[in-house]
Amino acid sequence: MHSSRRQAWNAFWRDPARTPSVLMAIRLADPGWLEGPAVGDGWDSPAYE
Repeated sequence: MHSSRRQAWNAFWRDPARTPSVLMAIRLADPGWLEGPAVGDGWDSPAYE
């Protein structure tokens, strides 16, 4: 992106009136999802190797 275009893009998103926002209501199928991890819990994932 060219410098002047990048500056315009950055200025656009710095304006708080243009910042996207959302309010969501989420219903859980399993209330246990709110409990969170316990000490010693873990999982295998190549993303964290």
